[in-house]
Amino acid sequence: MSLDEISIKRKERLNELKKIKISSDLKTNGVKDVSNNNEYPDFDDRKSCLSKLPLSFRNYDPELRRPRIGFENSILERNETVEHEAQKLEENVDYDLKNIEFGYNELDISGLTPKEVNSDLKRLMQMKIDNLKGRTEIAISKLIRERLLMKSNLYRIVEIDVLSI
Repeated sequence: MSLDEISIKRKERLNELKKIKISSDLKTNGVKDVSNNNEYPDFDDRKSCLSKLPLSFRNYDPELRRPRIGFENSILERNETVEHEAQKLEENVDYDLKNIEFGYNELDISGLTPKEVNSDLKRLMQMKIDNLKGRTEIAISKLIRERLLMKSNLYRIVEIDVLSI
């Protein structure tokens, strides 16, 4: 089957489904089926079918000629959209910018200086460094002693082995 044949069959099935849907809709609403045997009913026939359908006023009260209770204030009438909120914010910012007085000469520079002088920090750090230097020297000397003792023990073991042979 070619693609053209497949598309023609699909269109025929869709037309049949449309006819079935239109006829079922008209039967449920109590209106006669006025569709012709053509593929598509004429526009006038559709219009006449639709004009005979009963109207359901879900949101509108025809007796009072106004929206039903609960539908008076539409969401669209409230203007609570993002654009409206953005416009409010922009107006507030513009108002604030116009009313704020900038005091360029009133800048306090004293808050920008460090609270402790660098030489004081250097002196405090030097005491800590001196303590650490003493500890590292002690640790290094202990390691050297241990290695020397291990070497001397190794020499003794070797001497004992040599003498025993």
